[in-house]
Amino acid sequence: MENIMGGNFYVTFLAVGILAPIMEEIIFRGFILNELRKIMPAAAAIIVQAVLFGVIHFNIVQSSYAFVTGVVLGIVFVATKSLFAPIIIHLSFNTLNVILSEITINQQLEQYSLIILVASFLISLSSIYILWVKQKNINGIE
Repeated sequence: MENIMGGNFYVTFLAVGILAPIMEEIIFRGFILNELRKIMPAAAAIIVQAVLFGVIHFNIVQSSYAFVTGVVLGIVFVATKSLFAPIIIHLSFNTLNVILSEITINQQLEQYSLIILVASFLISLSSIYILWVKQKNINGIE
């Protein structure tokens, strides 16, 4: 990740950590998944958009975990009926990745990066679930 955006941490953080997740969620969950759901069952639409999401990362390693992430984000989007939830998860994932890359480069903490990444993802999912339950209670949805 040090080579992204010329190695400037702040530019990388803004582009990869903030802007990319927002744009990708609007495109993949907001547009592609919504359109696919009009012509196929939700499960199939989630898989197709996740495959496309993986493919656009143009790297075998990134594509594999982007596919899994795309499935999770698609499920969250369908379950919450909101782009807000997958955007928050995606932002959390990407910003933590950028920060961990900087830490790893500067302090060689590679052995902890996967643990922190998984913990962040689980915290993001938990937060979304709590927000979703709270929203359902506020709106009186069963």
